[in-house]
Formats: sequence, C-alpha cells, structure tokens
Amino acid sequence: MDSVTSLGRDLFLYLLLLLVFLLLLLRLSLLLLLLLLLLLLFLLLLLPLLLLLLLLLIISNINIIIIIIIAIITIIIIIIIIIIIIIING
Repeated sequence: MDSVTSLGRDLFLYLLLLLVFLLLLLRLSLLLLLLLLLLLLFLLLLLPLLLLLLLLLIISNINIIIIIIIAIITIIIIIIIIIIIIIING
C-alpha cells in the first residue's frame, strides 16, 4: 500500500512538471491554468484508486481482458483531456 502511495505521488509530481512545461510552451491563460490544476487534482484522487484496482485484478488473476479495458478507458480519458486543452487554447 505504501508503494502505491509513493507511486501516485511520483506520478503527480511528473504530471505537475509536465503541466508547467505545457504552460510555458503554449502560454496558456490563467483560467485554463486553474482548469488544468483542478483536472490534475481530480486525476490525483482517481489515480490511487485505479492503481489499487489494477493491483487487485493482477493479484486475483482475473481475466486479462478487464485490465486491457481499463487501460483503453484510461487512454480515452487522456485523449479527451488533450482535445479539451486544444479546443480551449483555440
């Protein structure tokens, strides 16, 4: 459980650095910055739950198809976030 928490914290710091880089690259407005920070906070709260679910699926040796479905849903969420950023940035 402790390693899942530290992994979530490391991923949060990585996403925060990525956000700062995107802000410098795209010169986004303050409103978009607040929107992205709220989205990052939501992902921070959601990420440990997804990691625990994935860990439980691996430990209980449930069908690999369920893990693939979770990965596809995560990729779709990331793509939607990128599309929203592009639309807002204009």
